[in-house]
Amino acid sequence: MKIRLDFVTNSSSTSYLISLKGKFTLENFTKAAGVDKTPWLGRMFSRLFKIISGHNKEISDVVKMEREYYDEDETLDSYLERAWPDREETVKALLAAGRKVYVGSFEDGGMGASELECLFCADSFFLENDEIFFDASEERY
Repeated sequence: MKIRLDFVTNSSSTSYLISLKGKFTLENFTKAAGVDKTPWLGRMFSRLFKIISGHNKEISDVVKMEREYYDEDETLDSYLERAWPDREETVKALLAAGRKVYVGSFEDGGMGASELECLFCADSFFLENDEIFFDASEERY
């Protein structure tokens, strides 16, 4: 039997899709999420927005990267079918409406991951209204 005495991790990530009506700004994000200006909730969503802003890419750029590095035949349709089959129609409708859709992920550990990011990585959530679509409801790789 072997026993490991150094650092051991079982980290994971949770991917998300996010789209805001209008520009991707803190003000639009908190307004769309229905967050009031209370100090603790406002600070939490401000930090969450900062994490999201640093971890996302436009879905069209993700498809280009997939095509360049993994599959030269990758299209938006094939990417959505593979990575987000249950959100394929929603993403297409958002794009058709002229909205930008971003893909990102939360990490639950590792260098630079904050407690807040770990919290959002560990818990599933989904938020959808006329102003925002935010799906981090499943682990996806």
